[in-house]
Amino acid sequence: MANVVLLEPWFEGSHAQWCIGWQQASRHNINVVRGPQGGWRKSLRAGSVFFANQLEKNHPTVDVIVASSPIDLAGVIGCSSGSFRNKPFILYMHESQFGYPPGLKGPPAEHLLATDFNAIKASTLTLVASNYHRKLLKEALTEFAEELFLGYTTEALAGFHIDTLPIGVDLIEPRRNDLSGAHRILWNHRWSADKDPEGFVSAIKKLERENYDFEVIAIGPVERSGSTQFLRLKKILGSRLIASGEQSRNSYINCLQTADIVCSTSRHEFFGVSVVEAISAGARPLLPNRLSYPELVPGHLSDSFLYSGDIYDSLAPLLMTKRSELHEHRDALIEHVEHFNWRSLVHDYDDVIDNVAGQVGEQDDHRR
Repeated sequence: MANVVLLEPWFEGSHAQWCIGWQQASRHNINVVRGPQGGWRKSLRAGSVFFANQLEKNHPTVDVIVASSPIDLAGVIGCSSGSFRNKPFILYMHESQFGYPPGLKGPPAEHLLATDFNAIKASTLTLVASNYHRKLLKEALTEFAEELFLGYTTEALAGFHIDTLPIGVDLIEPRRNDLSGAHRILWNHRWSADKDPEGFVSAIKKLERENYDFEVIAIGPVERSGSTQFLRLKKILGSRLIASGEQSRNSYINCLQTADIVCSTSRHEFFGVSVVEAISAGARPLLPNRLSYPELVPGHLSDSFLYSGDIYDSLAPLLMTKRSELHEHRDALIEHVEHFNWRSLVHDYDDVIDNVAGQVGEQDDHRR
């Protein structure tokens, strides 16, 4: 059994669930170090000294250090004493600035891209949650290096090791088969510009105007960039809006178990925990044929659950479909996402720790 320290800059939401899930399921001894209070931006700025001090004070016998993004891992290593610099550091990138769509203030800042680049360079191994993210990252890192390190691209990219390891998810007990009434459409994402709530709300408005019979569950934290669309949806739907905004965990689970169709219009997704949860609860997915979404449904059924173009064109026919037909492939979908259950995935996580820990002393660390 290895002693593992997990550095988590943002111990909230899905990040906290991921930390706790691995900690509880693992055969290793995993200690979670939470980042400084004040949000991920402050944690990113203060994390180097903060995490280095925490390692020094409280974890002198650690075998493997896992760092969750967003984190200045190169800074953490640089601020640590020599005894820690020789330890293996695994970087788990829930997200990265590379591939992130422009927000209200434009594209990701160059210094944030450089922080991610340096973190990957400094790690013994970098893990991402989807093959989509892995492919995107490899292409973006090469392009970034070609622009930044003129004539030294090969040297700059030397030693990069990036593998895919999906996020472990606490799956939800499937819904009952006997639910009646109007079909319930679920939106369980952040209300943020990168999730394109405008596309979702516009489709709902059109469905409402054309008198389709449906109800909506629109849950998830409301951020500034999505607040206008959130309020617009509430005005459009009135009593058809069954639940809205951020929910307690028990209420969130109940919402998913009573939903028929889980939708996404996202312009950005590196994995999709909320969709995996909804599918496990029995909801039928309707997802864009892009980003990480094709990995969340069975490949031979992807045409049934992935759409291109306007979501309205795919959503409207589903509201006219009998429930028995709507959920025809429910068991296959639930079986597919079972792969993301901690019971299934934890052995892969723990094997990574064993492999990285076993390499110490057997060969030179590629970072040197």
